[in-house]
Order: sequence, then structure tokens, then C-alpha cells
Amino acid sequence: MPFVDFNCEAPTQHLDPSREASINPLFSQFPIPDEAWTSAAFSDSDSQNIAHPQLSFSQPFLSAHQTEFPALGSPSLTATPPLAAHVAPATHFIGSSTVPAQSFGSSPEERQAYYIQRFTVARWKKHSPQWVDGDWLPLYKYASANAIWDYWVEWKEGVDGFISVEDLTTTWGAKWRRNNSSLKNENGRRMKVINLILELSRKPRWNVNLARRFITDTYASHYRARAFADYLKDNRAAVIAAADNYP
Repeated sequence: MPFVDFNCEAPTQHLDPSREASINPLFSQFPIPDEAWTSAAFSDSDSQNIAHPQLSFSQPFLSAHQTEFPALGSPSLTATPPLAAHVAPATHFIGSSTVPAQSFGSSPEERQAYYIQRFTVARWKKHSPQWVDGDWLPLYKYASANAIWDYWVEWKEGVDGFISVEDLTTTWGAKWRRNNSSLKNENGRRMKVINLILELSRKPRWNVNLARRFITDTYASHYRARAFADYLKDNRAAVIAAADNYP
């Protein structure tokens, strides 16, 4: 619906109605609404009904020296903010691709509003994001894992209320690891298991549930998560071959 500014001033001169009708026969079928109709149709209550909730803070969002996400409890989040008119919807995140940063705003406020919309306030604040090189980067340390399948749960669903590692990687690529050698090594280890599960699930008549059953039945009693990841370094082909004969 096109935008109509009802506050603009009306022209001071009008065509005679009879001339208007002769110029355009259809014109007379759609008379200009009078002032009373306009006021009734667009009352203050209507504008309140379509107003979007806003993200408000009890203190300025970003001071000259504040580059980290405000401490828990300091911002007053009254509602999950809507995307701004130019913000790309979350559905633009597909597979491993990422939306260019400029597509959802460049200011700290715009970026945070987008991430809260995407991940929820609770999950976003769990990561204590920091403003780094023009974007909010979440902090995250891999969770300890015992069972092999724990790696997949952390990757796909997230644990302890944190954003899933898949979403962290889809959204920020490797940047969220901040070139930390420990996180880089742990990522390489865990991705051996994740990529195996993805490959197994793509086999004809296989899916993630069958891949889980295969790994649980064949390896869970012999290996914990880290040991199995290390085992895959030299034995991945043997695992794939074993899957060909399962169940």
C-alpha cells in the first residue's frame, strides 16, 4: 500500500467538479474523502495498534569507551525488536553462506537488533558479544563432551542455552573463534565427526538418525568423543566401509 502523508497541505485551488468529471469520467466515482472521514479512518488509536515494539535501554547503548555488550541486567529489554525496513530476514541464511554485513545495517544498534531477532535475547546475551571491527562477535568456548554424539548436539542444537556451533559458523564463519589456536584445534577435531555424520546421512536411504544408530552401535562402547575424532584421522575410510554393511 503506497504511503500517504495526511499531514501535507492540500492545494488551495481545485477544478470545478463538473470539469473534473468531464476530464475523467471515473473521477466522480471516487470522491475525495472529507476531513471527518479521514480523521475517523486514521485515528491515534489506529496508529498505536500498528506501532512496532522498540528496543529500549536504561542507559545509552554505546558510550565512547564501551565496546562490549552491556553486562547482564544493565540493559532493559522491553521487547524483541522488529527488523528495520532495510534489514535482511533471517531466511537469507542458507547452508554455509552468510549475508553481507551491510544487508542488515552497520550501526551497533541495528546489528544487535538483528541478532536478537535471529537468536533471541537470552541466547544472545549468553555469549557476551563484543564489538570488533564493525560487528558484534559472540564469545564461545566448546563444551566438554563425553559421548560421540555430544559433538553433533552442540553443532546442531547448541547446549546450555548457547547458540549452536552451526549457527555461529554460518553467521560469522571462522571470525567468532578470533584466531584462537585452542579453538581452531578443537574445531578441526570436532568437524571430523560432524563431517562424517553429514556424509553418512547423505547415503542412499540413510538419514541423521540412522547415522546416529550406526555410530552408537559400532563405536560408542569403544570410544569417547575425542578418542573417536582422533581415530577418524587415519581410519575414516574404514568407518565409511563399515557403514556400507550396516545394518
